[in-house]
Amino acid sequence: MNGADCLNVVVLGAAQIFGRSYPCFGNTADHFRLYGVACRDQERADDFLATHQSRFPISPPPRSYGSYQEAIEDPNVGGIYVPLPTKCRKSWIIAAAQAGKHVLTEKPG
Repeated sequence: MNGADCLNVVVLGAAQIFGRSYPCFGNTADHFRLYGVACRDQERADDFLATHQSRFPISPPPRSYGSYQEAIEDPNVGGIYVPLPTKCRKSWIIAAAQAGKHVLTEKPG
């Protein structure tokens, strides 16, 4: 795939586990790209990206979303990764699927 064919993916949440895998997202440009990070508030998303971009820059830099719904509604987003806690993820998986997004989620804990 070339850059124009990459799937733009947004991760819902800024958990520590995602922070540890953040550097890996810079090596996937042939398949998909980290388009953004969505959190329940804008400040948390901005802080997460500022911290991780300063250590492991991804180009182009991902954008931040101040809500999960905002990311799901973005027409530039093709996929949603949902690593949220088990009790929180069902409604967001359904919302992303209903919006026509590809969805990747964690197995129940």
